[in-house]
Amino acid sequence: MAKRRFAVLFTVLGIAVFLSMAGLGLLYLAVGREPNVPADATLVLRVGGNLSEMAPADVVGYLRGARAPTVRSIVENLRKAKVDSRIRAVLVKPTGFSSPYWGKVQEVRDAMLDFKESGKPLYAYLEYGGDREYYVATAADKMYLM
Repeated sequence: MAKRRFAVLFTVLGIAVFLSMAGLGLLYLAVGREPNVPADATLVLRVGGNLSEMAPADVVGYLRGARAPTVRSIVENLRKAKVDSRIRAVLVKPTGFSSPYWGKVQEVRDAMLDFKESGKPLYAYLEYGGDREYYVATAADKMYLM
């Protein structure tokens, strides 16, 4: 009787482990793919608002899709675009900074200057420009104003 209970217990545990592993594998295949980027693509970055340093660890906001750009994400995207052979140019659209801190703006601008070392063109498009927006746009090769 006791041997039969152990056999049933280990069978149920084995099935649970197998289903968990299969679920993790399917989750990896669904989420783990990198985005499909065509050759000769242009990366468009909308920079502005209240730039936070890092994305908050808010599960509800993540599930709703409320993912505002952060300083870290902008800098990382520019670093990735610098070495990605599929990205031919970057277009930066400063949309108005509500943050009073110039350090965040300067970090974005420094990342843009670092991207320019790759030899790829960097453009800026301004619909409206204040001091911070012009400061970011001056790092570009060409600036277009509305």
